Amino acid sequence: VLQWHSAQHTWLVFDFGSTHGTKLNHKRLRAHKYYKVEVGHILQFGSSQRMYILNGPPPPPSSSLQTPPPTQGEKALTVDTDTGI
Repeated sequence: VLQWHSAQHTWLVFDFGSTHGTKLNHKRLRAHKYYKVEVGHILQFGSSQRMYILNGPPPPPSSSLQTPPPTQGEKALTVDTDTGI
Protein backbone atom coordinates (compact mmCIF):
# COMPACT_ATOMS: atom_id res chain seq x y z
CA VAL A 1 0.00 0.00 0.00
CA LEU A 2 1.25 3.48 -0.86
CA GLN A 3 -0.49 6.17 1.15
CA TRP A 4 -0.23 9.88 1.81
CA HIS A 5 0.14 10.76 5.51
CA SER A 6 -1.18 14.29 5.75
CA ALA A 7 -0.05 14.93 9.34
CA GLN A 8 3.58 14.23 8.39
CA HIS A 9 3.26 15.54 4.80
CA THR A 10 4.89 12.42 3.39
CA TRP A 11 4.24 9.28 1.35
CA LEU A 12 4.49 5.95 3.16
CA VAL A 13 4.60 2.39 1.85
CA PHE A 14 3.41 -0.62 3.85
CA ASP A 15 3.56 -4.33 3.00
CA PHE A 16 0.83 -6.45 4.60
CA GLY A 17 2.97 -9.60 4.49
CA SER A 18 2.49 -10.39 0.82
CA THR A 19 4.02 -13.59 -0.56
CA HIS A 20 6.41 -11.85 -2.95
CA GLY A 21 6.95 -8.71 -0.89
CA THR A 22 7.47 -5.07 -1.74
CA LYS A 23 10.75 -3.41 -2.72
CA LEU A 24 11.82 0.18 -2.20
CA ASN A 25 14.91 1.23 -4.15
CA HIS A 26 15.59 -2.46 -4.94
CA LYS A 27 15.58 -3.48 -1.25
CA ARG A 28 12.90 -5.81 0.05
CA LEU A 29 10.89 -4.28 2.87
CA ARG A 30 10.02 -6.02 6.10
CA ALA A 31 6.31 -6.75 6.36
CA HIS A 32 4.02 -4.77 8.64
CA LYS A 33 6.29 -1.68 8.88
CA TYR A 34 5.91 1.77 7.38
CA TYR A 35 8.69 3.17 5.19
CA LYS A 36 8.99 6.75 3.99
CA VAL A 37 8.91 7.21 0.20
CA GLU A 38 10.35 10.36 -1.34
CA VAL A 39 10.28 11.83 -4.84
CA GLY A 40 12.58 9.77 -7.07
CA HIS A 41 12.30 6.56 -5.04
CA ILE A 42 11.58 3.33 -6.93
CA LEU A 43 8.82 0.92 -5.85
CA GLN A 44 8.22 -2.68 -6.95
CA PHE A 45 5.23 -4.75 -5.86
CA GLY A 46 5.17 -8.55 -5.67
CA SER A 47 6.87 -10.56 -8.38
CA SER A 48 6.21 -7.88 -11.01
CA GLN A 49 9.22 -6.57 -12.91
CA ARG A 50 7.52 -3.17 -13.27
CA MET A 51 9.13 -0.29 -11.41
CA TYR A 52 7.19 2.74 -10.23
CA ILE A 53 9.01 6.01 -9.58
CA LEU A 54 7.38 8.58 -7.32
CA ASN A 55 7.24 11.85 -9.25
CA GLY A 56 6.41 15.28 -7.94
CA PRO A 57 7.87 18.45 -6.58
CA PRO A 58 10.58 18.11 -3.94
CA PRO A 59 9.26 18.06 -0.38
CA PRO A 60 9.39 21.25 1.65
CA PRO A 61 12.32 21.62 4.05
CA SER A 62 11.83 19.42 7.10
CA SER A 63 12.17 22.42 9.39
CA SER A 64 8.85 23.73 8.06
CA LEU A 65 7.04 20.48 8.91
CA GLN A 66 5.59 20.17 12.34
CA THR A 67 3.84 17.02 13.48
CA PRO A 68 1.33 17.68 16.22
CA PRO A 69 1.31 15.22 19.11
CA PRO A 70 -1.35 12.50 18.88
CA THR A 71 -4.70 13.33 20.41
CA GLN A 72 -6.32 11.19 23.05
CA GLY A 73 -7.05 7.71 21.68
CA GLU A 74 -4.80 8.25 18.65
CA LYS A 75 -1.47 6.48 18.24
CA ALA A 76 1.64 8.20 16.93
CA LEU A 77 2.85 6.93 13.54
CA THR A 78 6.44 5.81 13.44
CA VAL A 79 8.46 5.47 10.25
CA ASP A 80 11.43 3.12 9.96
CA THR A 81 14.45 5.36 9.38
CA ASP A 82 17.20 2.85 10.13
CA THR A 83 16.98 1.33 6.65
CA GLY A 84 18.48 4.34 4.90
CA ILE A 85 15.55 4.54 2.48
